[in-house]
Amino acid sequence: MSLLQGHGTTHTVTVVLYRAVVNERGKADKAEVGRVLATGRLQPSTQADVERYAGAGNAVYDTMRFICKQFPGDDLSEVISAEGTVYDVLARPKRHRSSRATARDVVLLSAKSQRRVW
Repeated sequence: MSLLQGHGTTHTVTVVLYRAVVNERGKADKAEVGRVLATGRLQPSTQADVERYAGAGNAVYDTMRFICKQFPGDDLSEVISAEGTVYDVLARPKRHRSSRATARDVVLLSAKSQRRVW
């Protein structure tokens, strides 16, 4: 049985794919390439993850981990949860491929904006 075939793989998110382009002023910018649905587990990140990225000078607010079989994006991507929260990908996804049964990608996310509930 695979690691992600059990319970807890109920989160479906939208991954917004970007690519790096140079704008008319010669600066690097992001351009949207497409959107892909991905299924996996969205869970709170550990305290070690928060300390590692906050210590590197990054603004880390509401961090989550997304664990899926194969993440379609990279560090330029954004993730939109089913509830409407937009997350930035903090670093390159960690790709664990030592075993077919436990192969997975772990992506650390930081909340960019949240949907307000009135």
